[in-house]
Amino acid sequence: MSSRNLTAPEALRRYADIRKSGKRIVADYLRMARLYFSADRTFFARCAINMAQTRITLLEFLLDHVELLPTDAATIEVLRNDLVDMKNAVATANKYMANPSASFPK
Repeated sequence: MSSRNLTAPEALRRYADIRKSGKRIVADYLRMARLYFSADRTFFARCAINMAQTRITLLEFLLDHVELLPTDAATIEVLRNDLVDMKNAVATANKYMANPSASFPK
């Protein structure tokens, strides 16, 4: 992404473009972190955290500027739910990193 600042409506459009793929990528990294052990687990967990943190930053910006968004209450609720999902993904990835040799059943 370029270094210029986005307006709230531009950020919402950007998030809409990356929403599905971003959630899928974070879920894939978490799945890989769950399946592998040791350094591999730490690597995939760190990747999940990096991807999720990027989305968390964007979602927090959108929710902080919700009055500027051309959207309805249902979309705002989706943004809130996505933020919770990404924060949960970070917590799960941190759990995997704290226990790189443990077994995590599905």
